[in-house]
Amino acid sequence: MARTRSVRWLLLVVTLLLALPGLDVVHLFDWDEINFAEAAREMNVLGDYLRVYIDYRPFWEKPPLFFWKQALAMRWLGPTETAARLPNALLGVLVSAVFLFRGKKWFGVEGSLLWVMWWGAFLPHLYFRSGLIDPWFNAYMFFAAWAAVRGFMQGAFWPWLPVGGVLWGMAVLTKGPVALGLVGVPLLVVWTIHWSRRPFSVGQLAAFLAIALATAFSWFAVEYAVNGPWFIREFVRYQVRLLSTPDAGHGGPWWYHLAVLYLGCFPASFVLIRRLLKKRAGAFVIAPFPLMLMAMLLTVLVVFSIVKTKIVHYSSLAYYPIVILAARALQEAPLRPRGVGRFLFWSTAFLLGGVLLLVPLAGMTVKEWLPLVQDPFTKGALTEPVSWPWLGILPVMAVLSFWMLTLLYPAPRRAFSVALGILLLAQWVWYYALPRIERYTQGPAIDFYQAMAGRPAYVSVIGFKSYAHLFYTKKAPPPSPEADDLERLLTMPVDSPVWLVTRIDRLQRVKRDYPVQQLMIAKKRGGYVFFRREAEIRNRK
Repeated sequence: MARTRSVRWLLLVVTLLLALPGLDVVHLFDWDEINFAEAAREMNVLGDYLRVYIDYRPFWEKPPLFFWKQALAMRWLGPTETAARLPNALLGVLVSAVFLFRGKKWFGVEGSLLWVMWWGAFLPHLYFRSGLIDPWFNAYMFFAAWAAVRGFMQGAFWPWLPVGGVLWGMAVLTKGPVALGLVGVPLLVVWTIHWSRRPFSVGQLAAFLAIALATAFSWFAVEYAVNGPWFIREFVRYQVRLLSTPDAGHGGPWWYHLAVLYLGCFPASFVLIRRLLKKRAGAFVIAPFPLMLMAMLLTVLVVFSIVKTKIVHYSSLAYYPIVILAARALQEAPLRPRGVGRFLFWSTAFLLGGVLLLVPLAGMTVKEWLPLVQDPFTKGALTEPVSWPWLGILPVMAVLSFWMLTLLYPAPRRAFSVALGILLLAQWVWYYALPRIERYTQGPAIDFYQAMAGRPAYVSVIGFKSYAHLFYTKKAPPPSPEADDLERLLTMPVDSPVWLVTRIDRLQRVKRDYPVQQLMIAKKRGGYVFFRREAEIRNRK
């Protein structure tokens, strides 16, 4: 027991080293990371914490709860990448502590096993290093459902259902009303199948729902009282549009999230699939808590396979059921895949490692294969000088060699071997690969925005969507809403130089669709083109 406790504390220290250092080694990524960080920055600039703003205009796509966390971190650390990602990093430590010290009691799984399955998969590992809204959103939903099921299993309304109701409402305040269905459907499945227990009265269930709705709509009620219905009406319209229409550049096939979750949560995803294909799979998930996890996983897959917009982190709530159910399966018996299963297991592992190995090799030989690239933006982006040291491939080679040894020698705990390798590879991705990839995709533009911070100039984008210029120039509130409208910057007299940034693949469209006669192309770098327009009105003192 003492040794087990020491291992848990050691893993918690490892969690701190995984989650907190290096949050600023790579810039925030357009769109979502920078979008959310900019909303938090503008909260602090304006001193208005009731509404969400982007470019100092009301932004009705998200409620404010997550931005309050980021804004608080930015008041402490300034508007930096570390501040934007710190709330999720701290959540990663908190969730790891829950897994390690309450895993056996709360989830029926040894905590160290849970920890290995979570941090030993790419997407769950990198999840807490992002500045995305989803980690807190999903934590609220998962623990809300867990508290409700725990109360159901114990036949105790207090404190489980009030706690679950508050957490459920906080999920809505984090990202929106989709949380009502993602939590409500799994609970409905559990209560329907196990209703013979009848631990709750209709009044208690109504109180649970009332607590959730009261928490969820507390901010909406204040917003309505202070500013009227307009903001809320636009928020509802956006939620409907999000479910029915794909965002530009974010469409995909119906099986998109199946592939993302299988590869991104491997080896936990493989362990779970293999367990569900074995005999007595029904007995494995029929108890209330595993049943809730399966219902949550299926709800996520169905909902986000139907939703038109396909983005990797939309299905991230599924990380909890995949990891916990896989850990429960491994607790029953070690993974010993044979035949086709063994081939699929190792082919997936080496596919992931092989793709990562190709990334630096492609970077080192970019001049040789660049003539084969046809897309203008990709071709331009790859001309950005990026150093890929040969030593950088050694960690990937070491992990692949370790897996080869595991393959050649009997190892009943193959899932642990692969999870350990992926944990190391995820560190390599964060510190070595992502910063270099980001140099291609957005590095030249962000370098320019940072250089323009604090300078008397108008900086905006034209022909494509971005939030990077707002955050990295630390844009101040304009004197009027129309002061930096694109039409005015293009055609009307201006008192400061105008810089407009576009992507090289949008250049001809910009020239065709916008009156850019007064602009000159000041420079081209990577995949970006930088227009400049000189000031025509001087400030009078």
